[in-house]
Amino acid sequence: MFRHIVAVDWKQVRFKRALSGLVAILVALAFIGAVETVVLIVIMAALFNIAAANDGPMERRWRVMAQFSVFGAVAGGLAFWSIDNASGAALVLGVVTYLATLFAALGQRQARAGLFLTLWVVIAMIIGTTETSPLIVSIAFIIGGGVAIAITALRLRMSGEDAVDDSSVSVGEVDPDDIAPVGSVATRLKWASRTSIGAFAVVRALAVVVATLVGFWLFPDYAFWASITVIIVVKPSASQTATIAMERTLGTALGALVAVLAVQLFPGNQVYAALGFALSAFFMVAFMNANYTLFAAFLTSTLVFALRMGQADAFDVGIERVGATLAGAVISLATVGVGRMLSVRSAGHARQS
Repeated sequence: MFRHIVAVDWKQVRFKRALSGLVAILVALAFIGAVETVVLIVIMAALFNIAAANDGPMERRWRVMAQFSVFGAVAGGLAFWSIDNASGAALVLGVVTYLATLFAALGQRQARAGLFLTLWVVIAMIIGTTETSPLIVSIAFIIGGGVAIAITALRLRMSGEDAVDDSSVSVGEVDPDDIAPVGSVATRLKWASRTSIGAFAVVRALAVVVATLVGFWLFPDYAFWASITVIIVVKPSASQTATIAMERTLGTALGALVAVLAVQLFPGNQVYAALGFALSAFFMVAFMNANYTLFAAFLTSTLVFALRMGQADAFDVGIERVGATLAGAVISLATVGVGRMLSVRSAGHARQS
């Protein structure tokens, strides 16, 4: 396990992509500070919709976007409604995590949409304020979905890419029991809840609920950091969960240590904090697919430097980041371990009967 944690796939290090990624991050930060929350939601809704339906003919894409817009509007509104309530936020994020995990049983595209839906809810809870009405949030997300559909339709027509989707797998290439039934979204999700992914979705959702409650209790300034760790770390395989938990925890500790030491060397100097942020963000993107431990380290140092530029205390931020990540990792391992024991017991009872 340790060799895997420290191994770097140098072929996956992308410095050119890191440069463009850094520019995109800087533009996004400047843009976020310059627009109203509602406008930001419309833009984010358009981006999430386009990302969730990034392949296939327009006839399929607009349906995916329409469904994603509805789910995102409801989930986003509930997220803004629950931001000041720990139990409400835990419930909303838990339900969304459960549904998003079930999407994985319906296919790779649906799994991708579920991931983006979860990310949107987490972001909505982080940027949410009581000054913005949840209904306005839902309406803004629907508008963003409409913008995404219009932009995608125009782009495909101009480029001539609106062709028949050839990437689907024929029925003869898969086990008939693994094929989701044709029908409404509710029917397909009900079927997914009865598959093996359904049990995993329950485990993952419970872990997110616990992590959210713990986050509000122990890390009120950064209440969702533990939840994000759980969303990323919890996998169907216990060994895979343990590996990712170890990588994220070690990387977070390393990134926090480096950032805090750097800030202590140049106390009160925002220029060095900005330089540290830029370098950390650059290497974060560069090592995204090369080594997860280093990615987590650069992600953490980027956050510490960013919050330091916002006048936060770097040491406090670093401690909170490490603590929240460790809490999320422990919750992930404990939840997966309990889920595995329960599945073994149920399998044993089934064999005895």
